[in-house]
Amino acid sequence: MDNLPEILVTPRLASIGMAVLAASLEPVPPYAFVLDRGMDPEERLENAILWKALKDRAGSQIKAYDDVGKVPEGVTHIFGRAGHRSDLFQDGLKYPGPNEKSLPYWSMPGFLELAGRSIKLCDLDQADAEVQRLHLEGKDAFVKATRDKYFTKQVPVGTSLWQALDALVYSFIDEEACLLVQELVEMTYEYRLFVVDGQVVTGAGCIPWKTPLDNTALYDPAMIEHRGDTKVGGPAMSNLRLDQYLAFASEAVDQLGGSFVLDVAMINGEVGIVELNPMRLGQVGLYAANAPALVNATLGHFG
Repeated sequence: MDNLPEILVTPRLASIGMAVLAASLEPVPPYAFVLDRGMDPEERLENAILWKALKDRAGSQIKAYDDVGKVPEGVTHIFGRAGHRSDLFQDGLKYPGPNEKSLPYWSMPGFLELAGRSIKLCDLDQADAEVQRLHLEGKDAFVKATRDKYFTKQVPVGTSLWQALDALVYSFIDEEACLLVQELVEMTYEYRLFVVDGQVVTGAGCIPWKTPLDNTALYDPAMIEHRGDTKVGGPAMSNLRLDQYLAFASEAVDQLGGSFVLDVAMINGEVGIVELNPMRLGQVGLYAANAPALVNATLGHFG
């Protein structure tokens, strides 16, 4: 029996090969979830909660990956985090698609009317003129690039736009509609609302230390007056503001339509829009929003 090792090993190798082949022939789940490998504890916890909500809803139709580069072809939806936002946008995806890649909310009908402050879309020279206009009125300016997550800066009276931009000024030369110049205003009690297909589905105060584990209602009422505060405001006032925000959001969504993340706040004594962000689950902070409600609405619309 000199060939005994071969007799014993060959069937084992064959069975391993068949198992590998069978695994390779298994259908790829249409939904992929990219796990968070960052160091921020709130973001990692949000990532885990979002994964559970998606898994509860999608079951075997979703699979988790520790890197977006490992997501196979054939996947139709990608949720969660990636090394860079642009890594999420692949040809042939149903979600996120082009509408989730960028959201030029400043061009949306009704936004300027609902912003609660002066905002102007400018090229570099126009931005300089607009900053000077605000300064002549004794108002500080706030400048934001239209390029996603690229540049924001306060330009107080006595400071020029060129000083604020510094070396970045060269990246805006000869570029049209590149800067939003707005009156710098105090924004208090900031609140995030998630809108899917024209419906507000859940919301929560912009409280950095809260996650969906802290959720107490479909529209969680907890709020802080300023972003740096460490104490939540009283429940009575929070509920009163929440009623204002939901009434405002109902009217705003009628004008804005679509799916997006809507941040509102008290601005110049009235409810106004801070900004809008694309509806990218895993790429936007959830705070104490209701994760299952958001997942159900998102998969119901985009699935």
